[in-house]
Amino acid sequence: MDERPITRWHRGHARPLEARDGAETPRRYGPVDAEVDALLEGAALVDLSAEARMAVTGRHRARFLHAMTTCQVKALEPGQGNYGLAVDRGGKLRGQFWLECEADRLVMSAPAPWLESLRAHFEAHRVADDVKFEPLAPVSTLALIGPRSEAALSAALGEPVGLDAPYAFRDTEIAGIPVRVRRNDQRLLTPGYDLVVAPDEAVALFEALVAAGATPAGSEAFDVVRVGRGVPRDGLDMGEANIPLESQVLYDTMDWDKGCYIGQEVIAMMHYRGRPNRHLVALRLADDAPLPSVGDEVLAEDGRAVGVVGSAASHPRLGGPVALAVIKRKYTEGGAALALSDARRVTVAPLPLFAAP
Repeated sequence: MDERPITRWHRGHARPLEARDGAETPRRYGPVDAEVDALLEGAALVDLSAEARMAVTGRHRARFLHAMTTCQVKALEPGQGNYGLAVDRGGKLRGQFWLECEADRLVMSAPAPWLESLRAHFEAHRVADDVKFEPLAPVSTLALIGPRSEAALSAALGEPVGLDAPYAFRDTEIAGIPVRVRRNDQRLLTPGYDLVVAPDEAVALFEALVAAGATPAGSEAFDVVRVGRGVPRDGLDMGEANIPLESQVLYDTMDWDKGCYIGQEVIAMMHYRGRPNRHLVALRLADDAPLPSVGDEVLAEDGRAVGVVGSAASHPRLGGPVALAVIKRKYTEGGAALALSDARRVTVAPLPLFAAP
């Protein structure tokens, strides 16, 4: 685990920013407490270069995606964007994504494996629509996250950011480096911006943002805040077996006024007439307990499986070791006592564990 200063670390080990083989965010750059503090109270810089992009083109591109996703697409104009979900006909989650509207195309971004899954899902429903899905050249995505992210980005730009609408974006330069800046408060439910840059310029941009006041943060700190706010990650906390309404964070992103889309009937019925049978909650473990693994079963007192563990993190800000888990509604009351498959006791805690600013 390398805890040297970020500038030296990246000059000697730049590969995590430049890799295009699905490399994950470095685990940490320095003391994790400082990185968590920056995400919660300052301006943290996170490498999310494992994300990929694809172009959606054709005359029917906006109409098609509007009918395939939970977010508004048809009303978007160039420079505007959105965050949304795709679900299948049964209302099951197929993936989260970000969307940018350009003059002649829509650009969709998501973690690489899930973006390919989304493309396959869309292709399976494309019949006579004039719409095409094409992978775009690799880029590096850096996320500037935290209550002071706007101040740090303004300092790097030398001017106000000027992106007031959620997911609005513009192309500009930072330290002479061409970069696309997109407002994005969804990653950790706090003010933030995505900066999309050519891979060979990523290290220089990273260092320019650090010089402007950003604190590098790795995946360990990112997951502490993500788990604490109950933000699910595709493939870990929720996936194709889950309905998005099982997560309050995803529930809150749904556009209830946009009209019909694939899976909308199931989603709307659950929203207006009932409640999900399962919910994403936090499970507290004993202070000295090792973190559980993704996929571990959660058991009731009688030994019946009532849920599955997803992400896990441990930090004083969380109050110790915590795991996210989707469990049956009957057991989601705060303080409910459950167990893991290895007999370790866990206690249910409602999300979020700490509020967004």
